[in-house]
Amino acid sequence: IEKTNPDGRMKEEMVMLVNALRNDLLSPNEYVRARTLRLVGRLMHKEILDGLLQPVLECLEHRHPYVRRNAVMCVYSIFINFGEDIFQDIIEKIDGMLASETDLSTRRNALLFLFEADPQVALKYLNSILLDESEGTSSLFGSSSDILQLVVLDELKKVCKTNPLQKGRYMKAIFALANSSKSKSVLFECANTIIQLTTIPKAIKLAIQTFIKLLHDPSADNNIKLIVLEKLSELQEKFHRIL
Repeated sequence: IEKTNPDGRMKEEMVMLVNALRNDLLSPNEYVRARTLRLVGRLMHKEILDGLLQPVLECLEHRHPYVRRNAVMCVYSIFINFGEDIFQDIIEKIDGMLASETDLSTRRNALLFLFEADPQVALKYLNSILLDESEGTSSLFGSSSDILQLVVLDELKKVCKTNPLQKGRYMKAIFALANSSKSKSVLFECANTIIQLTTIPKAIKLAIQTFIKLLHDPSADNNIKLIVLEKLSELQEKFHRIL
């Protein structure tokens, strides 16, 4: 569909569309806002987006977490498609949002955005989480927040692979997560990550113990148990001396 006139100006129909989307982004109904944010995140025409950026940013501070989490993903999609120049100070805004955000899904989305937009800023936040854990003031480890734990675990794995000098510190965090998490998916990923990153006997034993814990869990799905058995069989062949 043509969105501009021959002279390059936006068609009246598109102007009406932008106004309608803008009204929905400012709607008092949080579900209308969230639905519209998902739509705006898929738009690929910059001229249309220009009139919608401000209400999108306002949604980052909405009282309802459902709107905020969708607003972060909308910003993420626009950032991927058009680069950081389309937003001003968006990295600082999302970073500040993380510090006070209480909704786990929104924190997860914000952390994903930061690792894409500025890994150093994301690592700074990640380091602050690990510092809180060492001081016993954070509830990330040992909590049921697997939606956030999985993202943190995935990023820790990437950092360990790209920055070997920091590997020792972050491996300790992975070990702590394996020892304290209540989530089966997090425990499986912890064990899988450990065997990918190290061959230290103590770490391999922890990974095996974690797999066995999943195997003995009566609530675990049989398909998960079959995968765990395959992993244990592979480990037995590779680390038979340790076992």
